[in-house]
Formats: sequence, structure tokens, C-alpha cells
Amino acid sequence: MEFDKLAGKYVGDTASRYDATRDRAPKWNREQEEIGKILRTLRSGSTIVDIPVGTGRFLELYAELGLRATGLDISTSMLDESRAKAASLGISVELRPADIRAINAQDGTFDTALCVRFLNWVDLDGFRAALRELTRVARTDLVITVRHYAPLADLERDLGGAVRLAKQVVRRVRKRFAKPGLVFHEKRQVLRSFETLGLQVVSSACLERRWDGTDYFVYHLRKTR
Repeated sequence: MEFDKLAGKYVGDTASRYDATRDRAPKWNREQEEIGKILRTLRSGSTIVDIPVGTGRFLELYAELGLRATGLDISTSMLDESRAKAASLGISVELRPADIRAINAQDGTFDTALCVRFLNWVDLDGFRAALRELTRVARTDLVITVRHYAPLADLERDLGGAVRLAKQVVRRVRKRFAKPGLVFHEKRQVLRSFETLGLQVVSSACLERRWDGTDYFVYHLRKTR
């Protein structure tokens, strides 16, 4: 999906009902668990930028862990939801609009940059642009989630890998002719993008392994230069 269309994707009821339509899903709970583990390794008092902050899903956890958060989002409706959540929790946090390709912040402004449930809305060039900007504004760490196609070698080791491979082939063909929407990246290209930007994988966890031959991962990354 093109960047300029993303701002209008989550508005009105779509924004206000975002959490309610997802927070019972196993993937949501796994995200909460694994991202929580990573955030608990960060130093209390350190700064974190959450983009897109969405409905402010992690605001309460940031406050609990003593992390000084800034929330950015291209959607004003989602920012309104974040502000309402922060107010209900009595949390003071900076929330403002931003384009992930051009964040209004100096290099290394934040100790950590977090990006959840966004990087599959953009093609590979968009993925690289967003990752490059997250790397620029982060001083040391990044936390991202991304869905990518499972490599053939991984499928060969998996129980049921043959079925997943067949479904992956079908998925790839359908994607070629489908309207723009979610983009499933190649794992090798994701890892190569990390390497190009000098990002080391500190930890990773598979949050969801689907029968269509795609895996949804969370990565904790650290800058090496």
C-alpha cells in the first residue's frame, strides 16, 4: 500500500474498534508477551519512540517499566485514540503526527525505536526506507515485527512443511495478481536489510506460523555502527 493512503486507512470506527477486534487473537497475545520480554531488558528511564503508536497499546507498559515514550503516527484518528488512552491511565506522553520515512528528530534522539504491525503495509523499498529512518533516530536498539515467507530450508524441517510450501506457492501467485495490500517480504531480503544498516539480531521469536507458508516474527536489533 502507498504511504499516502495509510493515513486514511484507520479512521473513525476503524480506529476506535482497533483493539477490540484484535486483543483476543493468539497473535496479539504472543506479541504482547514477546515484546514485553524485550522491553523489560531496556534500562528504566531510557527513551523509546513508538511508530506507528496506533491506539497506544504499549503506553501502560512503558509507564510500568519507567520508559520515557514518544508516540508517532500518520493517522490523526489513531493519535486521538492514544491520547484518550493516555488520559484514562493518567500517563503523560508526547503524541504527535509523523511520517515514518521522515521523522522530525535528530540522529540518535531515542534510545530505542519500536515499530509493530506496519512493515507489511509497504513494499521492499518502503520497508528499507522505514527501517533506515528507524535506525537513524535510534541510538542503540530497534524492535520490529514483520511477516516474511518461510525459506525453503525452514519448510523442509517443519512438520507439515510440504503443505505449507504448496500453500506458499498459491499465496505468491495470488499476490502477483491481487490489489495492493499487505506485502509479505522475503526473509533473506529482511535479513540483508539488517546487515546493510549495521543491525545485529539480539533476539528473534516467531509469533505466528501460518499454513500459507509465512512466518510472523519479532526482532530485537542493535546498532553496530
